[in-house]
Amino acid sequence: MKLNMFGGILCSGVLLMAGCRSNTTITTTGDAVQMPRSVEDEPFSDSVLSLELVPLETDGHHLLGNNVELGLQNDGYIVYDKRNARIFCYSQEGEFLHVIGGRGNGPGEYLNIRNLQVIDGKIHVFSQPDKELVFSSEGELLEHRSGVPVGFGIHRVDAGILSYYGYSGQRNHRIVLKRGETGLESGFLKLDAKLMTLDLENELFYDLPGGGVSILDSYSPTVYQYDQKTVSAYLNFDFGKYAIREAFYQARDAFESAELLMLSNYAVIGRYMESEYYKLVQVNVFDQQDGSGEGRYGIYDGEKWRWFSLKGYGLEDMTPFRCITGNVLIGVLSPEDAGAICNALQGKVINPERIQGIKADDNYVIAKMVLQ
Repeated sequence: MKLNMFGGILCSGVLLMAGCRSNTTITTTGDAVQMPRSVEDEPFSDSVLSLELVPLETDGHHLLGNNVELGLQNDGYIVYDKRNARIFCYSQEGEFLHVIGGRGNGPGEYLNIRNLQVIDGKIHVFSQPDKELVFSSEGELLEHRSGVPVGFGIHRVDAGILSYYGYSGQRNHRIVLKRGETGLESGFLKLDAKLMTLDLENELFYDLPGGGVSILDSYSPTVYQYDQKTVSAYLNFDFGKYAIREAFYQARDAFESAELLMLSNYAVIGRYMESEYYKLVQVNVFDQQDGSGEGRYGIYDGEKWRWFSLKGYGLEDMTPFRCITGNVLIGVLSPEDAGAICNALQGKVINPERIQGIKADDNYVIAKMVLQ
């Protein structure tokens, strides 16, 4: 969910109603993380030790669209374009290696990519309608599985397939686990409110370093965790005056819920990532008083949360940063964004010469940001 989509977020969501059930109450356990009222005085550069930029090889046959995701493998990067159904592999130095599969309906082909996972060196591609393709790291098709419950988000775990359906009404629960051999389903987070469904662009699942998977849940201020065939509250946030009001969850239908949301201030979690050293959250905040949206970002270093904004850093939001490993935050930037953040973080960039001469229509740039 990009920040510039906030004005149109209600229009982009699919308006579907769940069945008539009891009202939803969003509850949290333990102490909630307080989001500060303002983050204007928190400089983002204080959290950055260094920034390394790796331009991806430009090839007219292997350019990507405007909305790309990033996967990591031992010998480099997997950059994939969900909308245009393209998956390309690059080396650690940004050299183009090969393509994974292709667009279409045939064997080894995909149309609408919903997620990509690297599991034990194999690349799993989840695509609608209901397909999972497994490739070797070199791009060889190993398996083609049909009838996979994709939903709005999907993630393979040891017990089977974990799918997020949100408030779409397709299931009685917002999260469903379909077990491997048996095909039996277990549901989590009961679908008990009549809300619109948002088809969020950001990844909803993230593998946790200590085991399990974190899950984002539409409007909830809680990051959930799946582990050992159970879903539980993992991390709770207090958004203060931007917390979504209870009346929203008690709406008579999806249209009423949409109207209630548009008439109030609100905040939703846009992205959550975690390594063994850091937790990082992106909160998308919308203020009705001035009709503005902004991103607020929190980094937890094991002792305290530091909050900041990206104003003045050349980035619209932190969506380009897709994963964190150790103390390195890794993203995939457009040439324009790479140049802007390079200028904003002067003195932090260890190889500014790598983006000299890059043109606007060149390929993306991998950004490796070391946190401190």
